Amino acid sequence: MSGNKDGASSKDQLLQYQVVEAIGNGMFGKVEKIIRISDGKNYVWKIIDFKSMSEKEKAQIVSEVNILRELKCPFIVKYSDRIVDKQTTKLYLIMEYCSNGDLARFIKINKVKNNLIDEEFVWKVFAQIVLALKECHQRSNNGVLQPILHRDIKPANVLLDSNMNIKMADFGLAKQLNGRSDLASTNVGTPYYMAPEVISEKDYDDRADIWSLGCLLYELCALHPPFDASNAVSLALKINTGQFSKLPSKYSNALCDAIYSMLVVDKHKRPRISDLEKITGLQIHLHSNRLIVVEYGLNCSYHNKMKELLVKEKELQIKEKELEVKERQLNRRERQLAEQKQPVGSKTGCGFVIHADHVGDTFAKKTINTKVNVLTGAENAKENVDIYKINTAKTLPPPPMLNKFHGLANPENVFRRNEVNNTKLAENSPYKKHRVI
Repeated sequence: MSGNKDGASSKDQLLQYQVVEAIGNGMFGKVEKIIRISDGKNYVWKIIDFKSMSEKEKAQIVSEVNILRELKCPFIVKYSDRIVDKQTTKLYLIMEYCSNGDLARFIKINKVKNNLIDEEFVWKVFAQIVLALKECHQRSNNGVLQPILHRDIKPANVLLDSNMNIKMADFGLAKQLNGRSDLASTNVGTPYYMAPEVISEKDYDDRADIWSLGCLLYELCALHPPFDASNAVSLALKINTGQFSKLPSKYSNALCDAIYSMLVVDKHKRPRISDLEKITGLQIHLHSNRLIVVEYGLNCSYHNKMKELLVKEKELQIKEKELEVKERQLNRRERQLAEQKQPVGSKTGCGFVIHADHVGDTFAKKTINTKVNVLTGAENAKENVDIYKINTAKTLPPPPMLNKFHGLANPENVFRRNEVNNTKLAENSPYKKHRVI
């Protein structure tokens, strides 16, 4: 048995459910009604102890899980989850809850009351089982027909939900065939509903399920199975001869003929699902129940899309968090680089750093990383400033000067305007010398 699908411990998963009551016992274990604590929704789980199971029996359980997961039909019990508890060697198969029990219980109640079941309900059950078997018998994978045989159709394996719609259950004996021509040869199923070819240990196919369906519908009308005996030998004899009593006259010829056609001993003369769909009396009920199938399909598609969107949303949230982490790392790295490569000439402390790019090579060598303290007026600072003036006079264009209107003016124009009154200034001006050069 494989582990739990989400990796969570079996103990934690089991604590998510609360047992309400025991419902019954199945082939491999008991069945209990449970409630999911998170939302209060009702489910059932089938508890299977696989400790003493043979490999063949384990394979049957795995087969049932896989089949229930694959089949999508409103008339087949819906698989929800599984929990594998390796410590106690128990497997919990969690499925949808059907509040009205099964057909065996329903038949028993009506038999005690001596009340024949309404024909309209028989047609309804007939149509819904046909649609469920169609999902099994006409199943395909990548265009290749791969039918699934239930092999144990009986009233106890047909559940009833709150709306009295059927849910086929207990696919533990189901078998997947590789193609239409394949025949099964295992003697399985419940003897009362076993087809002649199965009870005689001959090869059989999907028409063995049709025989079992005929037996179920017969019992639904007559309140007893068509073939009954005190021992297995007598039962096998009756089944192989195909002799049974007529159905009560309450039921229409159309319904009786449909049931009788399924109880033909020769399997080659027995109808398949595609043949049953052509029965006139059944087509009306098939139409109304197909609407349920369509609605179910739309709901499944919707839920699947929502699951996909939730998965994508979680993936996007993870990526968004990763991007936020990377963004913070980049911002931190940028700050570190900015601190390590602080540009020369930026304000530092009480002074500033002289830019080497603004002066000649000779001056640059002398003044790089030299701070000129404006406030203290130190002698070395003054010397550096004087050197700065000399070199900039030779390498840079003259800086703008203020005119008498406190506006910026070309230094050459300023020189000419004040030439008469400022002869001495003009003679000594480094800007004039620069201009003449």
